[in-house]
Amino acid sequence: MAAGAGVDPALVVHFFGGKEELFAATLELPYPPEEIHDMLAGDPAELGRRVATLYLKKLFREKAATVGSLLRSSVTNPRAALMLRRTLEATARAIFPRLVPGAEAELRGELVASHMMGLFLARRILAVEPIASEDEDRLVEMVAPTLQRYLTGPLPQRARRR
Repeated sequence: MAAGAGVDPALVVHFFGGKEELFAATLELPYPPEEIHDMLAGDPAELGRRVATLYLKKLFREKAATVGSLLRSSVTNPRAALMLRRTLEATARAIFPRLVPGAEAELRGELVASHMMGLFLARRILAVEPIASEDEDRLVEMVAPTLQRYLTGPLPQRARRR
């Protein structure tokens, strides 16, 4: 892998410890949780719109290569999937309880993240039309109400265990 990139394999070992550690270093979220929190802070009634705008106009545009490699890797590599899952869970715990305090804030955040990952997959990786060529502003308008419902709308009751 290193030789194919024109890099001495000893450098990979020196700086990262090995291929697994190098791979893990490439699977970081594009923004740290605190920065994401700061981008999303504000009126909870408009949070869905801010999340849609963050994903579609910032994350999908500025960090498309990083997000794309995260998703591609997590689908084919169990270790990458575990790392991405842990990162998403930690991010949901760090951000959403402060933005939408209350019951099941982490679940609400993970619903939003899964929705937006699916949209990224359809739009940027699979290039599903007409989503792939749809105007970002129009997509924000279409997606924001659903994200808002995930974040602040009522959730169904949990099933009782027998």
